[in-house]
Amino acid sequence: MTLIRLLPIVTESWLSILLYFFLLYIVVISAFQFYSIKIRTNKNSQGYWYRSLVPLGCSAAVFGLIGSVRKYVIAFDAIEQAGDISPSIVAAGFGSGGSYFILGLLNLAIAFFFKYLNQK
Repeated sequence: MTLIRLLPIVTESWLSILLYFFLLYIVVISAFQFYSIKIRTNKNSQGYWYRSLVPLGCSAAVFGLIGSVRKYVIAFDAIEQAGDISPSIVAAGFGSGGSYFILGLLNLAIAFFFKYLNQK
């Protein structure tokens, strides 16, 4: 299974757009922090840019969990409308639902990785 199939499509819902925005924000700001800390000469000047992005990663993981539950509810509604439990319907619902949580955890992992890199 490739990484592309593990992550939701960007235009799938507003939640996937939000999670990809969090991912982009975490990567850009963390990379900026990493390179500015390397070239910074005054060790005592820590402004807003040098704070941890882990809380943003945690909120992305929560939004990923919300997206997964939302997809599971949609899958169960499709099963209810179909009137029978077909393995293909169940597998499609559970396969697409986990992708949001994986993207949220990816946000959290990248935030923790850059927090580790940006420590003194």
